[in-house]
Amino acid sequence: MAERRRRSRNRRGEQERDELDERIVDITRVAKVVKGGRTFGFRVTAVVGDNKGQVGIGVGKARTVPDAIAKATKKARKDMHGVPVEGTTIPHRVLGVCSGARVMLRPATPGTGVVELRVTDAPTEYEITSVMVNFIEAAIQETDQEEWAYLEMAWLTRYDIIKLVGHEQLIASAEVAAGGYSSIRLSVERMDVVLTGDVEMVIVPSEPYVFERSFEVIRGETTIILLDFDVGKSVDITDEGDISIKPIENIAVSVRQGEAE
Repeated sequence: MAERRRRSRNRRGEQERDELDERIVDITRVAKVVKGGRTFGFRVTAVVGDNKGQVGIGVGKARTVPDAIAKATKKARKDMHGVPVEGTTIPHRVLGVCSGARVMLRPATPGTGVVELRVTDAPTEYEITSVMVNFIEAAIQETDQEEWAYLEMAWLTRYDIIKLVGHEQLIASAEVAAGGYSSIRLSVERMDVVLTGDVEMVIVPSEPYVFERSFEVIRGETTIILLDFDVGKSVDITDEGDISIKPIENIAVSVRQGEAE
């Protein structure tokens, strides 16, 4: 009888975990000074929520990115807190202050949705161990409009794309008017490629990359634009060893409910 109750509790726990939404906010490479020198690892900040007013945040450190992600999400699940919501947004403005940092959360205005621009990578056959990219600006354009809606860049703007194989990294987001959009613009300031141990600086175009991709921003929901960098296709290495960059080819769009009003 006791064994049956224990199995039932385990099944309920697994169902609750499956319902939670996990998001990786930040991945940072860190170093620790020890007697023999320095050891390197990764620090990951993760947020977990049920999209119903329960949210938790956790920070995990490990020698590898997957282990750090697992630690961060585990801590976030154990530190869930309730957040008051009205409909699909918070009821009033909230100002948080910590040392010199100030963060304000504002309720979403009617007729808007949230756009998140994320980047990931597919496995590559090249002997590339690192692709460091500096993203400096991101914007989207409404259908049949000339103006661009700029997204707010994430705090971390330099990413190692190779480390994102199988993972997603948020690079920019914003609350924008609901409606149809047709283009995505992304500016890259610098790119460094580590090939067989040597760091090669890649010359990137002075003009932003513009991707023609139609998508819809739905009122009260979050539209996720996922750019698959795909190093195997984006990085072109000639026989002479010259490295050039081709535009990202794979763009996926998905919608998650309950993020704006």
